[in-house]
Amino acid sequence: MSWSRVVLGLSGVTDHLASPRAILRRVDGAPLSRTSRQWLPVSVAAGRAVHGLITVVFLSCIAQIYVDAARRRVDRRTLTAVGALAGEGAVVALSGGNCPLGPLFRRWGDDKPFFELLLPPRAARAAVPVFTLISVAGVIALMVRSERPGREN
Repeated sequence: MSWSRVVLGLSGVTDHLASPRAILRRVDGAPLSRTSRQWLPVSVAAGRAVHGLITVVFLSCIAQIYVDAARRRVDRRTLTAVGALAGEGAVVALSGGNCPLGPLFRRWGDDKPFFELLLPPRAARAAVPVFTLISVAGVIALMVRSERPGREN
C-alpha cells in the first residue's frame, strides 16, 4: 500500500476501483486471463456495454444541467436533459429503487449489478441515491440561476 493512499485515507477505496477491463470479467467475477476459456456470454457482454452507454448518457445529462446552470441558460438541450433524468427517476422509482434492466440482465446470465463492476459493493449500492441527489441539486441550481423575464441578474 502506498503512503499517499494512507495519507489520503483511500486505501480501502482505490484498491477496489475497477479498471476498464472489469467489464470483461468472467461471469463468476474472476478476472480474464489469456489462458482463460470462460469468456462472458455475448448477451452479458452486450448488456454491460448497453448499460455503460446508458450510464454515460445520463451522466452527460447531469453535466449539461450544471453547465447550463452556470451559464444561466435554459434551452431545448437543457429541457431534454431534465426530462430524460426525470423519466429515468420515475422508472427507477417504479422499480423499487433498482435498475429496471436488472431482471433482464439476470435472465441473460449476468448476476452482477452494473455499478459493482466499477465500485465496491457498498459504494455501488449508494450510486443511484447519490446520483439522484446530484441531479436534484443541479435542477435546483438551474431553477435558481436561470434567467427569467422581468428579473435582473
